[in-house]
Amino acid sequence: FAVAQTIVSIAPTPDKPLITITVQESSDAAPDIATLQIGVEALAPTATAALSTTSVKMKRVLAALSAQNIANKDIRTSAVTVGARYDYRANQRVFLGYSANNSLGVIVRQIDQIGPMLDAVTASGATEINGPQFAIENPKALRSGARDRAVVTLDAEAQAYAKRAGHIRARLLTINDGASFMQPVDIIVTASRGGAPSPVSAPPPPPVMGGQLSVGVTLTGVYRLED
Repeated sequence: FAVAQTIVSIAPTPDKPLITITVQESSDAAPDIATLQIGVEALAPTATAALSTTSVKMKRVLAALSAQNIANKDIRTSAVTVGARYDYRANQRVFLGYSANNSLGVIVRQIDQIGPMLDAVTASGATEINGPQFAIENPKALRSGARDRAVVTLDAEAQAYAKRAGHIRARLLTINDGASFMQPVDIIVTASRGGAPSPVSAPPPPPVMGGQLSVGVTLTGVYRLED
């Protein structure tokens, strides 16, 4: 499926008028990868204890990811933080302890694996999940096809406007390949599970649908209208 958008402006010149046309073409396709942020947190009396607790939790999360066939190359630490946490009661600051957080960026290469993976990492102790953000790993072919259609549309629009304005043809002077784009459909999934895993049978994995992504280009051409 392709979508085209055209913007036209005409500038008079001393000899022949110039016309500037901007065309946007895109194609839709299903995503083949998704990125998620997965984190663990802990609160302890000391910073060392808080970091140690998140390290233990993260090792369990990493084991769960490995069991879901997520390769090491698709797992990247995105943040490790630790800091004092306070509460404010009756205009007084009360020290609660040190809060530590360890977060990962994870690439999932099978969209239908996301639901079971989310279930596995929350069961292993993950307390923060954000995502997924869908993408197409190699959009080059889709973008190339959109660019080819954009060139054809650009010239067709220029010739049509030339004739409508009483000229014989439009001659291309310059063409600019502007911003390429990919517009993902973001679905936000948040999870919070504290304490030990419940002995009650776990609910089914959350349904996650990749939908469609729009991949495209924007071309701008300047034409001279000639008689």
